[in-house]
Amino acid sequence: MRSANAQFIDAYSITNVRAGIINERYEVAVWARNLFDEDYLTAVSFQPRFNQGAITDTTQGFGATFGLTARVNFGN
Repeated sequence: MRSANAQFIDAYSITNVRAGIINERYEVAVWARNLFDEDYLTAVSFQPRFNQGAITDTTQGFGATFGLTARVNFGN
């Protein structure tokens, strides 16, 4: 039996990338999450409200995020 509160999210794909240079002492990398700024939902729920009908609550996924990571190894 299926729950009356069951909601389904369409399939989606996002692209994450990372490129960098590393040696024994240093590491530098640039990266991106959701490179093409895909709009997608991570959660959907149907919420009945008394005297207000019903609403559907949704949670949006993160938009495009870019960054730079740098590390230095001070150890031997």
